[in-house]
Amino acid sequence: MRANFDPCVACTAITPTGETDGVVVEFEPPGILDDDIEGKPLLRVIAKLSEDLAVIAGAFGRILLYNASNGSLIDQGSKWPRRPTDAAFFASGSVIKGVVGGQLLDILYTGNGGVDWTPADRDWELSSTYQINALAFNAAHTAGIAVGDLLGGSIPGSGRAFIAITDGGAGAEYEQWTQILNAPAPVTPVNPATVSLNAVTIVAEAACNGSQPETAYAVGAGGLVIKSTDSGASWTVQSSPSQATELHGVSFATPCTGYVVGELARVFKTTNGATSPGAWAQIPIAATGQTIYDVETWGDGTNAIAVGEDGSVWVYTGFRFGLVDLEEYGLTIEEDLYDVEVIGNGAEVWVSGQGGVLLHRDANLDWSNPPSGTTIDLPKVAFPTSTKGYAVGVTFSILETQPVQ
Repeated sequence: MRANFDPCVACTAITPTGETDGVVVEFEPPGILDDDIEGKPLLRVIAKLSEDLAVIAGAFGRILLYNASNGSLIDQGSKWPRRPTDAAFFASGSVIKGVVGGQLLDILYTGNGGVDWTPADRDWELSSTYQINALAFNAAHTAGIAVGDLLGGSIPGSGRAFIAITDGGAGAEYEQWTQILNAPAPVTPVNPATVSLNAVTIVAEAACNGSQPETAYAVGAGGLVIKSTDSGASWTVQSSPSQATELHGVSFATPCTGYVVGELARVFKTTNGATSPGAWAQIPIAATGQTIYDVETWGDGTNAIAVGEDGSVWVYTGFRFGLVDLEEYGLTIEEDLYDVEVIGNGAEVWVSGQGGVLLHRDANLDWSNPPSGTTIDLPKVAFPTSTKGYAVGVTFSILETQPVQ
């Protein structure tokens, strides 16, 4: 059953609230919002409370209550970051918790699977020219790191790089975030205080090259790789891959073994935590210069999957990244792919991307293209459990795999 509003342009399952029918409805009630995105008001029903009442996500993060019986709309204020860029969801018992970051350096958190979102308590001011590019949490969900891009110097001590951390806080709601101003010392030719950071990951303590503590890695412009062993409180510059330009993705299986990916179809692997010159080996890849946006590895680091421009998916099994021929599975995907999520040590794989594209690889290694019901870009897909997943869209919507009961 659809919401009782204007004709549906894009409908898809989402987190239910109360008696929701589990659809998202995109429509343009005339004269409701003055703000717009790309010239038009963009509203999305995110929860239908009754036959007439619905909660709506509006332009620039507004949450509104709409009454279809009389056409009234009550503005609840900004509850969602403008153009979300990354998200993390994880199970805490039977509860799904999550954090979303986006433009304006905004961070919000939820303790009920995305039904309600609360702005984080942060020690920095929002700015329309800055954004968070990536979030990462450790396996215990007791430490989180946000990295991003400051396109100016209005925050004391900042250049372009942005790093903030959380320890979860009381109740592990991740509401307290602190900006880290002690950026790594400048190095030649890259000063990490003046470049953007595009991706971050946290890998558990492991025995590799001796016992290694829980370690975070972040990557960015100029092939920059930085490392933290204290939950993001301090960072050191690591050896950068030769010939690397802009790095967009990073994934480590252990504190020693990991991959970075970026512009010009370049993929690099290290087995010593990038601690010495020549630590990165460039991996052969069946590509023609596409940008690679994300990579995911698991187990001992022997296997990895990368995704990027032009609907490209590459699989690594120990020698080279081979291009997956999606046409063999009856799929024609030309949209850019932004994020890859590996579940159960490679048992399943989910990919999200441009224009609402979702890809799924099952345990039989067969690829499919499940309909997302939307055409908005999906920069993030996350699975807090093996059966429940979320895809976060750039226009304030959350897609959920769990069907409405």
